[in-house]
Amino acid sequence: MIALDTNVLIRYFIQDDPAQSRKARQFIEENVLKGKNFFIPGIVVCELVWVLSSAYNVMKSEIVDLLEKVAHVKHFNFEDREVLCSSIDGYKSGRGDFSDYYLKEISKRQGSDRVMTFDKVLLKESYFKAP
Repeated sequence: MIALDTNVLIRYFIQDDPAQSRKARQFIEENVLKGKNFFIPGIVVCELVWVLSSAYNVMKSEIVDLLEKVAHVKHFNFEDREVLCSSIDGYKSGRGDFSDYYLKEISKRQGSDRVMTFDKVLLKESYFKAP
């Protein structure tokens, strides 16, 4: 298995740098043909969403569509696909950032019953509480 960093995924999906995008596409596609799998850590998914929204101004609906597709690619492995999918669902319907919903889901998986925050947007949702 091969781990992928955010910048490789950005080049693969956005195709903004011709040389690096070509290398990323070629690397991923060649390894898929060889039957290799890729590991995408949760932190990389959070960074991917942040870069897409802040640096490339990709609309939330487009990011959600991309995440839903990525989450179901058989050659992509994640720390916990269920946590990822639940985080995508929260992000899709919520007002917070993707990383907030990832934090929520990973925290629930670890046995937490709430996330403490000062984020006023998140405090309108049931799982997030003020200290």
